[in-house]
Amino acid sequence: MIPLGGRPRFSDSLLWEWQRQYFLERGVRAWALDEVPSHVTNSPVLAQAYAEMVFAFLRDWTRNASEEAGRRAVTICELGSGSGRFAYHFLTRLSQLEHANGVAVPRWRYVLTDFVPGNQGFWLGHPKLRRFVDKGVLDVAVFDADQPAPLTLRHSGVTLGADGQARDEPVVLIANYFFDSIRQELLYFGDDRCDQVLLSLFGDQCPPDVSPGDALGRISCVLDYEPFEAPYFHEPCLNQLVDHYRSVLSDAHVLLPSTGLRCLRHFQDMSSGALLVLAADKGDHSVATLAQAGPPAIVHHGSVSLPVNFHALRFYCEQQGGLALVPTRSSAAFEVVGLLFTDAPQDYTLTRQAYERTIDSFGPGDVHALVKHAAASAGSMPIEAVLASLRMAAYDPHLGCWLLARMQELGPQLSDSERRAVRDAADALWECHFPIGEAVDLADGLARVLYGIGDYGASLTYFERSVEMFGPYTGTLCNMAYCLQLLGLHEEAQGLLRGVLDQDLGNEQAAAILATFMAEADAAGCRDPAPDATSV
Repeated sequence: MIPLGGRPRFSDSLLWEWQRQYFLERGVRAWALDEVPSHVTNSPVLAQAYAEMVFAFLRDWTRNASEEAGRRAVTICELGSGSGRFAYHFLTRLSQLEHANGVAVPRWRYVLTDFVPGNQGFWLGHPKLRRFVDKGVLDVAVFDADQPAPLTLRHSGVTLGADGQARDEPVVLIANYFFDSIRQELLYFGDDRCDQVLLSLFGDQCPPDVSPGDALGRISCVLDYEPFEAPYFHEPCLNQLVDHYRSVLSDAHVLLPSTGLRCLRHFQDMSSGALLVLAADKGDHSVATLAQAGPPAIVHHGSVSLPVNFHALRFYCEQQGGLALVPTRSSAAFEVVGLLFTDAPQDYTLTRQAYERTIDSFGPGDVHALVKHAAASAGSMPIEAVLASLRMAAYDPHLGCWLLARMQELGPQLSDSERRAVRDAADALWECHFPIGEAVDLADGLARVLYGIGDYGASLTYFERSVEMFGPYTGTLCNMAYCLQLLGLHEEAQGLLRGVLDQDLGNEQAAAILATFMAEADAAGCRDPAPDATSV
């Protein structure tokens, strides 16, 4: 192993530059290949909770702002948007809330951001996001946490946060799995000393000899300690944090979200009216958790991530006179925190109530725990439990993929009402599906479930969707032929199979099925094929 990059302070390590290069190289493929965790933060359950909180915030703003300010548009900005999947779920649910409640709320725009410029084209071109772009409620922009700057919206051309812009427009900031992946500072607080932590990296190769993702997975880290003299940071708010931890901690390693706090400061300046921050990540908001904490684990999953010091974000918010919305039950594995920066946070009662109802009482973390249990026990679940699990998860396709095999297995024994429920669940799963190029073929799985309950028309539709997304595989085309045959469309079924044979004359599967169909036609009585004859 060779030393890489010297002994810089933690936030200046090559680690962060490789992180940037990884995302620039991978783009949306980082999520399509399932290298970067995103299931819980892209879930429709979390999106539903955020939509309810934002809807409550919009109503609170309308009640508390001046008449003139209340007419201004609200910007909902997502940081580190990645694949865009969360935005789709959120926009769908916020639009539903507006329509269902009939309550007047301010105009709003949603802005997808990332520091990777190439992701913008993917978002704007995605058919499930395009309709929101066309309605004028969705736009995209580049935002770099290392260099916060005004947002230039690519579709509309508007620049938000530019000099001279009115500063009383409220902003909602969504930061899921964001703070854990950007530069942080690491300090050590002892009984009689305070050290900056230096991070030395060692590896057998480094970029450009290997890809950034490979480099991140092959390094080893060594920490060194070096005393420092106050003030450590240029920003007073960060030095206040250092002074606070110096007074209350001993023998503790503390990650300081320095870059994250600078981003919050940037968006506070962009909106002096009100700022609501919603962040979901691994981390904890309690100072007790920091006491006697050892060095943090740097977790590699394509990129790298670190736990988030939510206590620091909470401390900063409260020092600014804001309100921190934190869970009463901590879970270091997954926590959702709200930060409300406004002159009178006590007046935002609907926002506080929405947090308590959708996050704290029973929230996305609880649902995620149950979803993992449902996935593990799918093989023994009755259909009632399968459907209840899907409803609980707001028809999250990630869970749906785990339950498809069980739904297909149970299909032949279901009652008429259960078949209708399965058919509705299939459509709901597809409506929630936001494809990003992943290998899982949800359309094919849903087609097989619908075939199993005897809904051959719906099954054919989903097989056709599979062909649109993954291509005309012979097995899929043969399954489509079976659906056509069972729907009484015998000539279409035979024509489809002949088309397969025209492209692949020696295809024994298609030839055998065609021979069966022709024999049935000759017998002048079209029968359902034997169950073991179909490839479904």
